[in-house]
Amino acid sequence: MKRITILLAFLLCATVLFAQAPEKFTYQAVVRNANNGLVANAPVGVRVSILQGSASGNAVYMELHTATTNANGLLTLEIGGGTVQQGTFADIDWANGPFFLKTETDPNGGSNYSVTSTQQMLSVPYALYAKEAGNIPTIPTNVSAFANDAGYITSEGIPVVPTNVSAFTNDAGYLTSYTETDPQFNAWDKDYNDLINKPTIPTVPTNVSAFNNDVGYITMDSLPTVPSDISAFNNDAGYLTNYTENQALADVTAIGNSAGSRQLKDVSDPTEAYDAVNLRTLTLLMDSLRNNFQQQLQQLQQQMQQQIDSLQEIVNALDTNHHTDNFVCGTSTLTDYDGNVYSTVQIGDQCWMRDNLRTTHYADGTAIPLDSSYTSITEPYYYDYNSSAIPLSQRGYLYNWPAVMRGVSSSSANPSGVQGICPTGWHVPSDAEWTQLTDYVSGQSEYLCSNNPEFIAKVLASTTGWISSSSTCAVGNSQEPNNSTGFGAMPAGYHYNLGFTNSGKYAYFWSSTEASSGNSWYRSFYYNYAYVYRNNYGKHFGYSVRCVKDNSHSPNPTPVDSTVTPVDTATSVMPCPNAPTVMDYDGNTYNTLQIGQQCWMAENLRTTHYSDGTAISLGDGYTTTVAYYYIPETPLEYGYLYNWKAVMRNSSSSQSNPSGVQGVCPTGWHVPSNAEWSELETYVGGQSQYVCNNDSSNIAKALSSTSGWQSYSEACAVGDDQNSNNATGFGAFPVNVYPNLSYSLPGSFAMFWSATEYVDETALKFSLHYNAAYASRSGTIKYYGCSVRCLRD
Repeated sequence: MKRITILLAFLLCATVLFAQAPEKFTYQAVVRNANNGLVANAPVGVRVSILQGSASGNAVYMELHTATTNANGLLTLEIGGGTVQQGTFADIDWANGPFFLKTETDPNGGSNYSVTSTQQMLSVPYALYAKEAGNIPTIPTNVSAFANDAGYITSEGIPVVPTNVSAFTNDAGYLTSYTETDPQFNAWDKDYNDLINKPTIPTVPTNVSAFNNDVGYITMDSLPTVPSDISAFNNDAGYLTNYTENQALADVTAIGNSAGSRQLKDVSDPTEAYDAVNLRTLTLLMDSLRNNFQQQLQQLQQQMQQQIDSLQEIVNALDTNHHTDNFVCGTSTLTDYDGNVYSTVQIGDQCWMRDNLRTTHYADGTAIPLDSSYTSITEPYYYDYNSSAIPLSQRGYLYNWPAVMRGVSSSSANPSGVQGICPTGWHVPSDAEWTQLTDYVSGQSEYLCSNNPEFIAKVLASTTGWISSSSTCAVGNSQEPNNSTGFGAMPAGYHYNLGFTNSGKYAYFWSSTEASSGNSWYRSFYYNYAYVYRNNYGKHFGYSVRCVKDNSHSPNPTPVDSTVTPVDTATSVMPCPNAPTVMDYDGNTYNTLQIGQQCWMAENLRTTHYSDGTAISLGDGYTTTVAYYYIPETPLEYGYLYNWKAVMRNSSSSQSNPSGVQGVCPTGWHVPSNAEWSELETYVGGQSQYVCNNDSSNIAKALSSTSGWQSYSEACAVGDDQNSNNATGFGAFPVNVYPNLSYSLPGSFAMFWSATEYVDETALKFSLHYNAAYASRSGTIKYYGCSVRCLRD
């Protein structure tokens, strides 16, 4: 059942040449094909990487070449002169080796590198390093080695500094010598005998007792005794009273309650029910009461005005929409609360709004909040995609499901009975009502493209606003013949947790029917497809809304069962027992599928977070070191693409069955190993109802979706008679890969990662091709973005 891929063999010879500049070296190789014949005079694509440390080490430099072999099959490249993909050649630290030269070759001249060779570089790094080392000058260690060309320093130019004061010239006279002379007392003049005679100096007593107590001023018994205690004094003025520590205000007021005309200041704001209120608190309280009263008065006035407007709306509706004698679908119009006027169109037994809803209020005047960033599955919001090139009158607003339903429960009835966001007398169509519309159009031969009853998107799509497409019967192909039904679906795009996207590409319309607690059913149109798609997605997304008139006749009033059904399934398939669906962190719900002993997700993964809420970065290039997801140019239900780093989330490669690698999968699910993909192939190939032409290898059609593939006329190929595809219910969509290969057309192949490494920088993948009848498993470079399907643990 397996097909063996023959790798092209190469004989590589390298020659190194050097020059002063630029820094390059020459690489030569002889290229041979699988038959050992020379590939002469032919273009060859080569990717060159310089690895550090080992043959599997990190790439410090990478470049691309496209060269032509000569008549002898010889290929000559200048390494360092190619188209740089990573690193700078001149910055390589050749001294920090060893280094290895890795070449990946596409003998067809493209970038589908099928042959890889890695060899150690023995001479180039040392030659380049030596070139640099020879230019390093010798630095002298002594001052004497420098030429004293400026004469800045000479031994005789340094003055001698004296150490003694005497060495300085006393030109300012600051310092002088000093001789001390003691003063002398001259003898008394002899003419003054009375002064010469020495007088008698009396002795002064030092004790009081030496004096005569002649007046009796001081006696021992006349000195009063001074008391040392306050209690010795008479409390005749009442100045001092007993004091109790930690007195409360109540103790003070028990003595007297007069403040003596004094103010009570610095009192804290009241915190208890019986606290005293100061003037500041009273002022704030009065201001608050005044503001609350004014706000309540304004709200009451607004509510009264809304009631008046609502009554006027009802009167207007009775005058226009509810008078069946006056209302003619297709001619009459309807008006919403905001005054927007919408055209109508009769399709079969249904009367539809012909324009996308653009109201900001419900029919009773209640406003719908506007939001541009946050999304919710519980709170109502509308979104204005004002960066779209399509005018608001045509694109309308986008609404999340809570805004559409306005708190009403899901309905699968026909008619739904859910007015929700619609004007009075109109309602949100259920999933069954959308089915009634598409079934009616499919049954009218004049509406079919190429006589295919599924190709009805063009007759329901507008004649302008779509991106062009070359696919026959696609909405964007020759838009002038579009809209023969008059429905006029506009590609308004949608809103999700990262913002607005895909204006001009996609049109999404809500129904009133939920598929799960987090998802609801919708209908969608794509610029490059001929189908009208039915799918369910997160209620937090912002989609367009069309309303249906209440009294439209319905040929099938019986409610439709809204239980989960397999996606894109041509035959009846079995969901996994006890697990019909699985939900990721973002709220996306996936159908499940039992195939043999394995329980698979029946849809491609499209989460932007790991199961613990850690965000995965949106990719802006390819890499093997950063976890990235990518949004392909395909319908949203085709899922996102992930590089291997994101898929594994740092888990090691696993060949086990089961792999044991949760990686990017929801809790309780894991990334399938190569052995688990092999188990799927073996089981499907062993069931006669799944194989084509009784060949157990021909299982690709049974695993592929029934639409989206490139056409191919070979029997049993995926692209041949796609309506017979998907017998298993696996429904693999042709998303291709990121970056998109230059030779691949949209719808060429589906590739799914495994948890198993292959060689070097590659990991094994499972793939289906539009022009092949068999499935294949082969290695792919880890920086590619591929699809992911998870297995239940």
